[in-house]
Amino acid sequence: MPQLETLNWYSTFLYTWFTLLLLMTKLIKIQFFTPPKNLKQKPSPIPWQWPW
Repeated sequence: MPQLETLNWYSTFLYTWFTLLLLMTKLIKIQFFTPPKNLKQKPSPIPWQWPW
């Protein structure tokens, strides 16, 4: 059954992509939400919000 094989590969790919995305967003969050030292004004609000 080639359909099942394709589905399995697709789900594995999605899972890997999701974990990568999660890691990237965590890193970006750390970079974005550390307050800059030389900036007095408020940073512009980020338009997208993550559930975690």
